[in-house]
Amino acid sequence: MSLRVFISRELDQDSPIKNIIEPHQVEIIGESLIKIQPIVLSIFPTADWFFFYSKNGVESFVNQWKEKRESTGKKHPIRWAAIGEGTSEAMNGWGISCEFVGHGETEEIAAQFLTYSKPSESVVFFRAFHSKNSLYHLIAEKRKAEHVAIYDNQLIEKQFPPCDIGIFTSSRNAIAFLQNNPDPGKACIAIGQPTKETLLALNVPEETIHVAEEPSEKAIYEMFLRVLGS
Repeated sequence: MSLRVFISRELDQDSPIKNIIEPHQVEIIGESLIKIQPIVLSIFPTADWFFFYSKNGVESFVNQWKEKRESTGKKHPIRWAAIGEGTSEAMNGWGISCEFVGHGETEEIAAQFLTYSKPSESVVFFRAFHSKNSLYHLIAEKRKAEHVAIYDNQLIEKQFPPCDIGIFTSSRNAIAFLQNNPDPGKACIAIGQPTKETLLALNVPEETIHVAEEPSEKAIYEMFLRVLGS
């Protein structure tokens, strides 16, 4: 029997998740339910570290930052940080060398960054307008930190055929899906604890929720296989 799976992002051709399709007779619907609108900054903050949560944040930031930097000639040295390999790769694609890449849950990433960075260093977090900003709140207890909304993330209302498994890459995507569609019948896979907490708040049964170990498609793929085998 085939399964219909929703994942809240478009998958690249080389995504490991696509390896599941044929051997497991899986139909995958890959689509973001978030409309991204960059927020133009009139003044850019200055800090030792610029920290990004997602590739959407990187893409919303880089063009305007480079234009502003080139027009002013000011080049304060910056160290770059990211959550997950996908965000780091987005930086690399823009010619930015990402020095720190956090892996795991939010508390783990906070501990990793506090160990890697110096107590005297400041950090700016570039976030979505509706982000819970959990990492900032943890880091701000130990470092001089601020946060800047670099893009708006509005919900898209859309209905899909009933799905057996839902894979949610953010809390906002989970909200957008479940406001307009029934719960997936077999299981939900969440990227990170905040997305799991959102699913619980939306009355998804806890026993059907599985959390990927880190925000990467490899981790999603591994959890997906475990769900299929259960």
